[in-house]
Amino acid sequence: MITLKSPREIEAMRQSGAIIAGMHHMLRDLSKPGIDTWEIETQSREYIEGHGGVALQIGFEGFKY
Repeated sequence: MITLKSPREIEAMRQSGAIIAGMHHMLRDLSKPGIDTWEIETQSREYIEGHGGVALQIGFEGFKY
Protein backbone atom coordinates (compact mmCIF):
# COMPACT_ATOMS: atom_id res chain seq x y z
CA MET A 1 0.00 0.00 0.00
CA ILE A 2 1.26 3.48 -0.86
CA THR A 3 0.91 6.15 1.81
CA LEU A 4 0.62 9.64 0.37
CA LYS A 5 2.49 12.41 2.13
CA SER A 6 0.82 15.64 3.14
CA PRO A 7 2.28 18.97 1.96
CA ARG A 8 3.59 19.52 5.51
CA GLU A 9 5.39 16.16 5.48
CA ILE A 10 6.88 16.84 2.06
CA GLU A 11 8.16 20.23 3.21
CA ALA A 12 9.72 18.66 6.32
CA MET A 13 11.45 16.08 4.10
CA ARG A 14 12.70 18.86 1.82
CA GLN A 15 14.11 20.84 4.75
CA SER A 16 15.83 17.86 6.35
CA GLY A 17 17.27 16.84 2.97
CA ALA A 18 18.74 20.33 2.52
CA ILE A 19 20.38 20.13 5.96
CA ILE A 20 21.91 16.73 5.21
CA ALA A 21 23.13 17.89 1.79
CA GLY A 22 24.82 20.87 3.46
CA MET A 23 26.43 18.58 6.01
CA HIS A 24 27.76 16.32 3.26
CA HIS A 25 29.33 19.35 1.57
CA MET A 26 30.86 20.46 4.88
CA LEU A 27 32.27 16.97 5.46
CA ARG A 28 33.66 16.81 1.92
CA ASP A 29 35.56 20.05 2.51
CA LEU A 30 36.67 19.01 6.00
CA SER A 31 37.92 15.53 5.11
CA LYS A 32 41.61 15.90 4.36
CA PRO A 33 44.63 13.74 5.14
CA GLY A 34 45.68 14.18 8.75
CA ILE A 35 42.34 15.26 10.25
CA ASP A 36 41.34 13.10 13.18
CA THR A 37 37.95 11.48 13.57
CA TRP A 38 37.22 13.45 16.75
CA GLU A 39 37.35 16.70 14.75
CA ILE A 40 34.96 15.22 12.19
CA GLU A 41 32.64 14.11 15.01
CA THR A 42 32.74 17.54 16.65
CA GLN A 43 32.12 19.46 13.43
CA SER A 44 29.29 17.12 12.46
CA ARG A 45 27.56 17.50 15.81
CA GLU A 46 27.92 21.29 15.73
CA TYR A 47 26.52 21.43 12.21
CA ILE A 48 23.51 19.28 13.07
CA GLU A 49 22.73 21.14 16.30
CA GLY A 50 23.35 24.51 14.62
CA HIS A 51 20.56 23.69 12.19
CA GLY A 52 18.11 22.67 14.91
CA GLY A 53 18.70 18.94 14.63
CA VAL A 54 19.67 16.23 17.07
CA ALA A 55 22.58 13.87 16.41
CA LEU A 56 20.77 10.58 17.00
CA GLN A 57 23.94 8.50 17.23
CA ILE A 58 24.89 10.32 20.47
CA GLY A 59 23.93 8.03 23.34
CA PHE A 60 23.08 5.10 21.07
CA GLU A 61 23.20 1.88 23.10
CA GLY A 62 24.73 3.76 26.02
CA PHE A 63 27.75 5.17 24.18
CA LYS A 64 28.54 8.80 25.02
CA TYR A 65 29.90 9.69 21.57
